[in-house]
Order: sequence, then structure tokens, then C-alpha cells
Amino acid sequence: VPDELTLAPPPQDLGEVALPAIPETPVEQAFENASAAAPDPGVEGLVQAPVEDTDALIQRLLNVAQPLDGVQQPAIGQPPVDLLARADTIPISVPGLRRSPRPAVRPAGLSAPAPAPEVAAPDGGVIEGVTDVGDGFEIAAAELETGTRLVQLGAFDTPDLARTEWQRLSGNFPDFFLGRARVIEQAASGGQTFYRLRAHGFGDLSASRRFCAALVARGAACIPVTVR
Repeated sequence: VPDELTLAPPPQDLGEVALPAIPETPVEQAFENASAAAPDPGVEGLVQAPVEDTDALIQRLLNVAQPLDGVQQPAIGQPPVDLLARADTIPISVPGLRRSPRPAVRPAGLSAPAPAPEVAAPDGGVIEGVTDVGDGFEIAAAELETGTRLVQLGAFDTPDLARTEWQRLSGNFPDFFLGRARVIEQAASGGQTFYRLRAHGFGDLSASRRFCAALVARGAACIPVTVR
């Protein structure tokens, strides 16, 4: 046990303690003092700089922007590029280009008709109604003038039989029928219709007689006749 005991001092009343005085500053004066301080340059620039016009700002950004490398920007009003002019030519080595299919032959029915052949009349004119039948010319009997010299080679039941006989005779005697034209004339006798096979191409009666004489000598029927 200690020889001496010290007791704590008695409690003091805080209300009676004198504190140092703090100067009072009005709120308005504090705000004015803060405004008078040195301004921040960055903040001042943001506050005082006027708002830039929108169109001018867009134009300035476009001037600063750089175009992409390798990309050519088309000018306004420039005509469109002709793609066909820039098309590459296909080399001949490509399969299928060395030979082109031959176009189909034009049908015979679409070809222009050949002009009608001309056969001279005894008076020096041209006989109408002449048809090229492939193995010679055929003249319509109605187109022959009165007095035309002919030779009659036979009478047949149908025009086709008469044409067949003409082909046979002209094949057997090609030199005699050179320059002659075929004439098939319809006729009637005793109530029956038949077709006369005749040849045209004689200048006078003597020429038709010589022709018939040569055929008769070779076993063919032939009679000189005159159109009436």
C-alpha cells in the first residue's frame, strides 16, 4: 500500500471555460472572396468561349478528316464508269471459245422467191406465167398467144403423168430438149378430160417439124401443132 494517495481534482463546468474568439465572416463576403481568387485558365476558356456554329464545325471536321488510302472518291457530277470498257478479254485458251456452233440453216420457205424466168415469144416479147420447176420451165397454156408454134408429145389422164413423161423424154434426149419449155394443156373429148403434153421453143413451123422428125426417128411420138 503506497504511503501517499493523490486524489483527482474536482470536475469543472465547461460552460464557464473561456474559449478563444473566432471571427465571424458573412456568407456573401466569403463568396466574393472566392470569386476574386485567380481564375483557372481551363475553366475560364470553357465558360467564356462562344458556342461555334454547327455548320462551320462540321465543315472543319471534314477538312481535317483524311480519305482512306487506295480509295478514289468519285467527284460530284462525274459520269458513271463504263463497266463494259473495263471488262477483261477472255483468252482463246478458255474451253468452248475455240469453236462456235454453226448457225442453223435458214429454212427454204423463208428465202426470197427467185425472179420468174423469162421465155421469149415468137414476136420477140416475153411470155408471162413461166415457172421454174427444177428440171426446166413450165408455161401456163393460157399465157400462149394464138399462132405460137409447139410440138405435142402425148395425151395423159393427169398432169402428173404428163410431167413424168416429160422427165423421161428430156432424160433420154437431153440435147433436143435443151432450151425447151413444158406446156400442159387441159382438154376434153367424149365427156372425158385429158391433158396434152407439149413443148415450147420453136421459132417457126420448120423448126418444130425438124424436132419431131428427130424424135420419131428415135421411136418417140411427136406432132407439130399451132396454138388456136
